[in-house]
Amino acid sequence: MKLYLLIASYCLISILFGCKKSTLDNKTTTIIPEYAKKQLTVIMISVDGFRPDYLELPQASDLKKLSEKGVKADYMLPSFPSSTFANHYTLATGLYPENHGIIDQRFYDRTYGEFNVKKGASKQSKWFLGKPLWTLAAENKTPFLSSWWFGSEANGPSSEVIPYDNDKDKKEGDPGAFKERIDKIITDLNNPIVETRPNFIAFYISNVDVAAHQNGPNASQTIAAIQKTNDAVKKLVDEVSKLNLPNVNYVFVSDHGMVEANTSNPIQYPAIDEKKFIVTTDETMIQLYAKDVKDIQTTYEALVKTKDASRYDVVLKKDNTLFATGSKDPHNRIGDILLIAKSPYQFQFQDDKNSTTGTIKYKALKKGCHGYDPKNNPAMNATFFAWGSAFNKTTIPSFKNVDVYPLVAHTLGLKYTHPIDGNKNTLVNAKVLKNIK
Repeated sequence: MKLYLLIASYCLISILFGCKKSTLDNKTTTIIPEYAKKQLTVIMISVDGFRPDYLELPQASDLKKLSEKGVKADYMLPSFPSSTFANHYTLATGLYPENHGIIDQRFYDRTYGEFNVKKGASKQSKWFLGKPLWTLAAENKTPFLSSWWFGSEANGPSSEVIPYDNDKDKKEGDPGAFKERIDKIITDLNNPIVETRPNFIAFYISNVDVAAHQNGPNASQTIAAIQKTNDAVKKLVDEVSKLNLPNVNYVFVSDHGMVEANTSNPIQYPAIDEKKFIVTTDETMIQLYAKDVKDIQTTYEALVKTKDASRYDVVLKKDNTLFATGSKDPHNRIGDILLIAKSPYQFQFQDDKNSTTGTIKYKALKKGCHGYDPKNNPAMNATFFAWGSAFNKTTIPSFKNVDVYPLVAHTLGLKYTHPIDGNKNTLVNAKVLKNIK
């Protein structure tokens, strides 16, 4: 029934408005391709920290086979900073971090305070701007399911969202931890009522990133995590194939890569007057938010004099060129002064200090790091490949991750009129997609 309604709606629109070629760049609507008029499904899988070269490992043999069935990019360029939260929400919205508001793992908003996932920020819609794919799907009356994808639980609990579970995340090294979420996807796809069967599914896997942070990107534990991810994706694909659904498509992405971090010579936390600044910290970027703008220049100059230029940069927001839109900060969430580590170095932070002896205890350093400028660090490159009824078998050059959003939207026939940073014409063409004229 849903198929007939879609075809009827499309025909009515064509009669009323005529059939025009799409000219979508940043602010026009999509035209529904032939295959998107059918009961089509897109399953977007993100494996956190999965570098493109991991596909060449024997432990990723099934993933490699899947990548050879459709379109595969040399690599996908993350947005700055190459961090998990910022880039997962970029993939979901087609916006750069400074435009969708999630500019790093931790940051400060002068209205809302500190963004901290450990304090429940990921469940608060006030932090999340733009229109993510699951919201776009709902507006287009297209059923969806999101499993752990960052940002999807911001509007509260719902049957369409499996919220991120930190306790289960820690257990994802156990293949059984994937089972519950894969079973949920299969159950929903096996729904005999076509009108409520999800057409868009977002599925997030974290274990490769977790293992690489703890042990290094080339460690045996990380290789084992890659094997378990490979097996989980194969399991998902095999179980979906048993349902005999028409027009199933997969988009496999990662948010960033990973580098072997320097743990022998960490960058010590510099002298910062925290009475004058609110400070947010991450291992590769420290942001200073001035309480009084008069303190910005003098503090910047002092930090420049003491910095180790071989290991990190000190940048004023007004001079920033690392974020994609430069010094623009439409939501005022970027720090007035940025301390940005150079690969493979990381900042070291105090964890505790003994009041009697004065002995300082430091937080553990990570053996694998990301967050660096992706334009100058190939190890930050992310992965992209897609296969299924909508995709051709081909290899394409690298592209920016903001371009995934218009690809998925167009493939599903989801209309949108809001501006995005992604360029539809990068991926929506006859080389990537079938039936594109």
